[in-house]
This record gives sequence, C-alpha cells and structure tokens, in this order.
Amino acid sequence: MYLNANNPLAAGDILNALEAALYRGRIGRRRFMQLALASGASMMAVKAMAQEGGDAAITQLYNAREMQESYDFVVVGSGSSGAVVAGRLADSGA
Repeated sequence: MYLNANNPLAAGDILNALEAALYRGRIGRRRFMQLALASGASMMAVKAMAQEGGDAAITQLYNAREMQESYDFVVVGSGSSGAVVAGRLADSGA
C-alpha cells in the first residue's frame, strides 16, 4: 500500500476502504489495525475504529441471520416523522 504524503485525501480513502472491509468481515481486527497504522492514522484513532468496526461486523452478521423473508411495514427514516409513524404502528399492534 503506497501513500503519497502530499495527498491527505488518499490516506482517508484508504482508511475508508479498510473500515468497510472490517465491517464486512473481509479483514480481521489485527490486519485492519496494521494497515490503518501504516496509512498514518494514530494509535488512538485506530483502536477506536477497530472496536467500532468489530462491533458493527457482529451486529451486521446477527442482523443478516435474523432477517425475515417479508415485513408488513418498513419505516424509512429516524427523524421526527419516522419516529411518529413507527410509534403509531407499534401502538396499534399492526
């Protein structure tokens, strides 16, 4: 992996790609940390991203296994409108 010190966006792109790979289980935590440190990220940032990424990967795996074939309703959005709609659906027992 080659980094150009004159292009800080390239390091950010690399970190984004590494984080996505960690979230999707394509690379492990240790390899993520090695590559993220090599890209120039600080140890504190790398540890935080690795913890968050590992937790996200576990959640994604669980959600994928527990996904139902179909749903009665799908509420898109978690703003005030989405919260009201989801609340009303939950209250109605639908």
